[in-house]
Amino acid sequence: MPRARAVTAAIAAAKAEFAARSGLLTGNLLLGAADGVESSSLPALLGTFHRLYPGISVQLVEGASANLVPKVRQGSLDAVFVAVPLEGLDPAEHRVLVRDEIVALVACDQPQARQASLSLEELSSVPLITYGQDSGLYPRLRKTFDEAGLPLRPAYATNHVALQLELVAAGVGIALAAGAAGGIARDPRVTVVPVTPRIPYAKALMWRAGPHLSAPLRALLDLLNSAVGPAPTR
Repeated sequence: MPRARAVTAAIAAAKAEFAARSGLLTGNLLLGAADGVESSSLPALLGTFHRLYPGISVQLVEGASANLVPKVRQGSLDAVFVAVPLEGLDPAEHRVLVRDEIVALVACDQPQARQASLSLEELSSVPLITYGQDSGLYPRLRKTFDEAGLPLRPAYATNHVALQLELVAAGVGIALAAGAAGGIARDPRVTVVPVTPRIPYAKALMWRAGPHLSAPLRALLDLLNSAVGPAPTR
């Protein structure tokens, strides 16, 4: 069965290559996306990609970073938008699309909403709402709390920032969320408060390695290179 799938994939890649050389690029592109992709530059990039290559079918697969990274490395996905892990990624196989830091979301009627920042000690003493262990941002939170000698014990765990925000507004506790997440600064029920020390993070588009990339994936990477520059060399 794996051999049959490999043969089928090779035939599909050859057909896409022929179409590309004929001036009409077709085929399929499988992209994985972790939460927060809507606040990155990827949607705009895909908009341009669609206008240039309307014959390519793009399928977006949602998931957590910890689950998506193995899928692109195994070849079941062409590329994924994920949080950059603590150990980093090969510079030649990813582009950072978002750089920001984790912030605290506090209900406006709570006293912490009037503070200039919140320390880890203060956060560890209240019910916390934050990401689950399969999130790419969870290891950064865990590392920061561990280095401060404090426990990280979320009362509620969800990778969806929109749900984190609703739980904060409902009075469940304080959330630790990605600062770049869309909508959090515009919700009148919630105040965004910086965290001390800072917990920076990056989210990137990571693609399948290898010399035989499909024509649709190469087209997407060429478009990405024209937007943000070529990949750095090792």
